[in-house]
Amino acid sequence: MPPKTIPLYSLFHKIFTEPDVNALRGQLTKAGLGSVLIRVGNLTLGLGLAILLARVLGPEQYGIYTFVIALVSMVVIPAQFGLPRLVVRETAKTQVLEKWGLMRGLWRWTAMVGGALSLMFVCIGLGTLWLLAEKIPKTHYLPLFFGVALIPLITFNSLIGAALQGLRKVVLGQAPEQILRPALLILLIPFAIWWMGGGTVEPVIIVILHIAAASLALLIGLLLFNYKRPFQIKTLPAPQYEIRLWSKAMLPLALVAGMQQINKYTDIIMLEYFKSATEVGLYRISVQGALLTSFGLQVIGMFISPYFARLYEQGDLRRLQKLATASARAALIMALPLFTIVIVWGDELIRIMFGEQYVNSYPALAILAGGQLAHSFFGYVGIILNMCGFQKSVAIYVSITAGVNILLNATLIPQLGMEGAAMATTVTLFLFNLLLWREAFRRIGISTTALGLHANN
Repeated sequence: MPPKTIPLYSLFHKIFTEPDVNALRGQLTKAGLGSVLIRVGNLTLGLGLAILLARVLGPEQYGIYTFVIALVSMVVIPAQFGLPRLVVRETAKTQVLEKWGLMRGLWRWTAMVGGALSLMFVCIGLGTLWLLAEKIPKTHYLPLFFGVALIPLITFNSLIGAALQGLRKVVLGQAPEQILRPALLILLIPFAIWWMGGGTVEPVIIVILHIAAASLALLIGLLLFNYKRPFQIKTLPAPQYEIRLWSKAMLPLALVAGMQQINKYTDIIMLEYFKSATEVGLYRISVQGALLTSFGLQVIGMFISPYFARLYEQGDLRRLQKLATASARAALIMALPLFTIVIVWGDELIRIMFGEQYVNSYPALAILAGGQLAHSFFGYVGIILNMCGFQKSVAIYVSITAGVNILLNATLIPQLGMEGAAMATTVTLFLFNLLLWREAFRRIGISTTALGLHANN
């Protein structure tokens, strides 16, 4: 079919082939394709890992493992304290300015701060476990005890990946954490089952295997970092520091990252607190399945983000509006068939992929998939605001909706269980998108939705 008969194709083709974006397109194609492959690989591995763990552990044990990983992920954020985002930004800046001593000082300082914070939270975690030993269920204690070891591993994996991304090695920077860690865990689990003679696998074993996978990913990341760092760094220039500037930049970066993690994991942690590990295991399957609905939104965003910044910088709001609308429509068109599959055949797919014991997760899956469909409808509103320099607005609304998320989960989960958690998450996501859509229209004068209502012409 000729391209001109496909409206979305024609619009993207027209926007991306005009002379003033040809150079940018050439620079982004390689990194963009690599990032898309990383994202596709991560989603595929995540689904494969969820299927494997769900079948090996069963709902209750899988719920315990999910709760431990969610709790560790929440603790990692203050341990990182915005350092990875700082490293990406400042590494890119020092490379452009060829300030190699400052780059070396940045890496050394962030490694020291990240290590110190990680050690502090490891000690706090172990101390808390010791103090609450009699109150923590025995089924949770050992997974939590070993899970604490993931804090420094995840922190240093993130810092190394951030440094590589700052050096414009975007794919290599993402690969250890996004691809290698889940892939290694998938490989280690069958090996452990074979080593144990096919015996019962408990959550603590999976956590230990997770530590092994994260350690191997960190080692590979270190090797890549050592190989790809600038040769000027290898001459050992004297490290230089801008500690006051870096410290000042860390807080807002840490705030945004922290609020995002709260929105991501509040439902799982509160579901464990108010209900049971079994419901957490069932709910995790719902979350994993619903994310596939917004697959198009995630993949297209990796290509499209830099163009938003460029068009806004040029003051070309007409083309920015066209691009925002076209990308939202493309994401929605990709989401609709996936949403339909979830609604019509979701329970049967759960039965085939995860097993009969997980079928009760279907109602929560349907609710969450509806939220992801609405998320696709609103388009790239958060990315557009960030790319156009309105990060503070995004940070404010992330914080507001994090509070709303906690309140809704605390209200709905005791009454409705995992369906209540799904409702809380979906309402929060819709509210977040609605607030950002209004902010984008007020600040920039464009509508980011697939409808493009009130758009500049």
